[in-house]
Amino acid sequence: MRQTCQLEESISERVKSWIDSQGGVEVGLLVGTASGRDVVIDLLKTPEDESGAPASCKDGGRSGKQSGGKSQQEEPDLKLEIDLIVDHASLVCHMLPGGVWITGVYLFSPHSSIKPVQQILCETLKALRKQCPRPECDGDNMHILHASSINSKVSMRVSPDATRTPSNLIVYDPKYSSIKPMCSLQCRYHVSVSYPLVGSPSTRKKIWKELVEMEAKRLESAFCVESAGSMKSLDETQPMGKAVELSESDSENSGVVEVSWVVPMDGGAADVKEGDVNGKASLSGVLEARVYTHEKEQLGQAVRMLKGDLLSTLRARFKIMEESDLLGADDLDRTSSIRLPRRVWFPWKCGISMCDHLTHGESTEAAVQNAAELLSSLQIASDDIIDTEMYETESSSGGGSVDWNPSSKEVTEDSTASQKEPSAASTCTPVSLAVSAGAMAVGFFGALIGWYSRE
Repeated sequence: MRQTCQLEESISERVKSWIDSQGGVEVGLLVGTASGRDVVIDLLKTPEDESGAPASCKDGGRSGKQSGGKSQQEEPDLKLEIDLIVDHASLVCHMLPGGVWITGVYLFSPHSSIKPVQQILCETLKALRKQCPRPECDGDNMHILHASSINSKVSMRVSPDATRTPSNLIVYDPKYSSIKPMCSLQCRYHVSVSYPLVGSPSTRKKIWKELVEMEAKRLESAFCVESAGSMKSLDETQPMGKAVELSESDSENSGVVEVSWVVPMDGGAADVKEGDVNGKASLSGVLEARVYTHEKEQLGQAVRMLKGDLLSTLRARFKIMEESDLLGADDLDRTSSIRLPRRVWFPWKCGISMCDHLTHGESTEAAVQNAAELLSSLQIASDDIIDTEMYETESSSGGGSVDWNPSSKEVTEDSTASQKEPSAASTCTPVSLAVSAGAMAVGFFGALIGWYSRE
C-alpha cells in the first residue's frame, strides 16, 4: 500500500485551475511541515527575474508509430533555472517560522508523466537541501509534485535523503484535506551584549560577527524548566495538545503554558589588564521566535525547534546587515553599537504566521511587497503586520546604545573586570504555549543565573 502525503485542500483547487486553463509551465516550492508527518500547506511559485522565467519547455516532435498504429508525441524538453529556484528558496527561508520548512519542489508542465522530469527535479532537490538545510529533528523528506496538462495526472515522489536517485524515489499518493490550526510555541528574548575591545583595532564586520556567534553559543547552551524558581525539568514527552488542554483548566492562565529559558552566562573575553581596554562594542535587539507544530508533537521536541528558530533569526538578522552593508568595513571606533533588525509577522494559512526582517527605519510596507513577490502573490496590508519588536526595542532601557569612552582615569581594575563577560538584559525568559497566539512575559533572574554559572 502506498504512503500518502497530506496536502492542504486549497492546493487541489489550484492544480485543477491550472489544468483547466492549460497554463504554461510553472515551477515553485512546496512549503509545509516535516516533523512527525509530512504535510504540504502551500505552493510558492518562483517569480521571474530580469533574465526570464525559472522554467520553460520546447515542444517535442513526432517520433513515428507505437504498436497498434498509434502515434507517439515526444516529451517536451524542459529547462529549469535551478539557481533562480534556489535563490527564491533562500529568501523564503528567512520568512518561515520554526516548524515550517521548504519541503520540496513542484512542477506543472505539458509532460505526460513525472518520469521525463525526475532527473532535473532531483538535481533541484539536491541544491535546495544544500541551501536550506533542516534540523535533523525535522526529518529530511523532500517531495516532488507534478501535474500534467496533457492528461491531468497528478503525481508525487519523495526523496528521504540526499542519496536518492530518480530510479529509487518513493511513490506517494497526494491526499487533499483540511488542516487543523496548529499549536504555537512562542518566546521573546532580549539581547544586550557588550564586549571590550583589547589590543589593535579590528574591523566592524569581524567584531559584530564574534558578538553574534557569542550570543548564539549562549542560546545553544540554554535549556527549559517549568519555572525559574523551582528549576523543575519539563515533561518533554507530554504532547503539545495535552499541555494546552491542561492549561485551559487554569482560570488565571487559560490556554497558555509558561515555561522558562535558563541561559547560562558565557565566560566572554579573556582576562584583561588595566590599560588594555581601548573601547567597547555593543549589540542589542529583541528576538521573537515562533514554532508551529501538530498537537501530537512532544513538548520537548517543540522547545528544541523553538531554540532553533531563535538561532535562525539571530543569524538571519546579521546576514541581512552584512548583505546590506550596514556593518561598515572601516576600523571599529572606540565606542560602537548596533541594533539588530526586527522581525515582523503577518497571517498566512492554517493559523500560521509568516515573518519578515526589517532594518532600522524600514517601514512595514517592505514586508507587504516581499510577501506579494515571494509568497505567491500573498495579499496583505500594512495593517496586517504585527510589529511588536519595534515597540519592545524603543522601550528597552538596555541595548548597548549608551556611549562609553574610556580614559586613563576611567579604566580601572573594577571597570575592566566588569567587562570580562557579556551582559544580558534577560537571562531567563518565560515562553508561551498556546493553540493561537500566546501571551508573553519577560523576567529578569540574574541571581538565578549567577548561581547556575557557579555550579
